[in-house]
Amino acid sequence: MRSMILLLVLPFVCACSSTMRVVVESNRTTNQGKTFYVMARNVGSETFLTEDYDDVAAKLYPRDMESVLDAKSVFPGKPVELKFEQPTDKDITLYVFFTKHQGDAWRVALTRPLPSDVIVELGTNQIVRVLYRKR
Repeated sequence: MRSMILLLVLPFVCACSSTMRVVVESNRTTNQGKTFYVMARNVGSETFLTEDYDDVAAKLYPRDMESVLDAKSVFPGKPVELKFEQPTDKDITLYVFFTKHQGDAWRVALTRPLPSDVIVELGTNQIVRVLYRKR
């Protein structure tokens, strides 16, 4: 009986989770076939607008533990998944550190209400498309 109740309650507990999943999809020609990094940060819109590529890249290593939610290496042509708890105080920005980025297409802001899942599709040196799945 007890296990039956747990089985009925568990899906509702899992559905309320504040975990966010970001899948980054690249192809073999992304970043000229060279490894690069992707990072998720907990930052407000003012920070998003004022920080440039070099400022943000400096937060990767050593990792800025205050704002970096997750960061991973990307091997072109292989999907990468970032997974982290959604922050309660600020928005999230995703950064892709291409060797030769094009304009501002190396970052994207995710604003509230935050989605539960995000798919980021990459081109050669830019973010091509971002797909959201809201809760």
